Amino acid sequence: MVALRVAAIALIAIALAGPHAFSVAANGSPASSASNSPPRTALVIGNARYEGAPLVNTINDATGMRSALEHVGFRVVEINDASLAQMNEAVRHFGDELAQGGIGLFYFAGHGVQVNGRNYLVPVGADIAREDEVAYKSMDAEQVLAKMQSAHNPVNIVILDACRNNPFAGASRSLGGRGLAIMEAPVGAIIAFSTQPGAEASDGSGKNGLYTQYLLKFLVEPGLKVEDVFKRVRASVRTDSNGRQIPWESTSLEGDFYFQPGAIHESERIGPTPNDPGALELAFWEAIQGSQNPSAYAVYLERYPNGRFAGIARSRVPAPAAPAAPAAADARSPQTFSFSREEARLERESAARSDPWARVANLQCSSRAKGSVRIDLGVQGSSPAPPANQFLAAKLRSVGFQIVSGAAEYRISGTVVTQRSVNRKLDLQELATATSINMSDVGGREVASGVARAESYGGSDTSGLESDLVRESVEEATAALYSEFCGAR
Repeated sequence: MVALRVAAIALIAIALAGPHAFSVAANGSPASSASNSPPRTALVIGNARYEGAPLVNTINDATGMRSALEHVGFRVVEINDASLAQMNEAVRHFGDELAQGGIGLFYFAGHGVQVNGRNYLVPVGADIAREDEVAYKSMDAEQVLAKMQSAHNPVNIVILDACRNNPFAGASRSLGGRGLAIMEAPVGAIIAFSTQPGAEASDGSGKNGLYTQYLLKFLVEPGLKVEDVFKRVRASVRTDSNGRQIPWESTSLEGDFYFQPGAIHESERIGPTPNDPGALELAFWEAIQGSQNPSAYAVYLERYPNGRFAGIARSRVPAPAAPAAPAAADARSPQTFSFSREEARLERESAARSDPWARVANLQCSSRAKGSVRIDLGVQGSSPAPPANQFLAAKLRSVGFQIVSGAAEYRISGTVVTQRSVNRKLDLQELATATSINMSDVGGREVASGVARAESYGGSDTSGLESDLVRESVEEATAALYSEFCGAR
């Protein structure tokens, strides 16, 4: 039997309640009807009892989210181990509540699959054996966004901790893609994924899944904007997973939203103090100073041509090619010392030390034979798309693989996703690129995988920076894949 925390009659009662029924104080207690704060409404679903592919932590994740959201003022409906009919009914009533106004949040923990670029949330009891059955026996995640768009409320948040392993992979090798596909957030919304598009998330070894573990920690901290909550979650998950799981967001928010309003200690503040040009410049520099992308430093120089770090930035932007020098009058004259050549040599050495590919290119890869490889990467969010397949192919060729377009001993598939947003505080575009790739053999068994994320700020022209970021994330993911292929990790 499906276990429900909230019976259908309770869902109907909540749906028929007036807008003040969801007006809750910051400490979780009901607010007075005179409160001017907008109501906060949340639907939380946790599915665990999948036949043949049960999940350990999703019920704990859903229960924890319910408690955390109630603590910060949400009225929460939670259902667990729900059938498709129960999920659809809950989303319908959730949409009715959002139409009354206020803030909406949807959270799902369970299995999710992508088919033809669309994401489906899998109910308990789903009997799915073929790819063409997914759309009829699972809930399309776009259904939640449609309810939010119809409500026309100012802020909506969708959190999908649903990128766990494909529960139907054994039934049909072609059923769905690895992880979830990117979803574009409508205006006034943010969509958060527990890992980047095309990758899988960990169900966790403790009480909660890795992603929700940190979401529960940072969601209740006072003074953090919603974007800052997800940034802290991403940093923590990436560290704990050794870079194999990197959370991702798609956002079109137009204002600031705080789960828990309040003061934040200066030592914990994210970003510069408003109206402080020096702090803005420092924040910009700190964001790019470790980048291997010359375009990032060109953007800094565009904004701050006489800035505190302009000299360093110029040293990291390649100078235009100089015309060929005339032949020396005396060819026997010794080459004179050049500071510019010495600086260039030191810069190359520094780049080589921090280049992830340089750390694995010389691995003694004797555990597996290097054979032919067919590459099928999908690139999303870029127009025109940077040549991600060529970046990956070049690295594999350099270590002895043969790249082919037909039948091959190995296949590399995956996704490269580019996301753009605007940092209003710095008045700059933010760019982020995520790459998730996996290598399988002729039998369809995965033999290696790699994930990576690269991000930076962009100026008036971001085309060059975007290509650089794609290259950086593809090469880092390829380095991780090759290291695993060789048995080095």
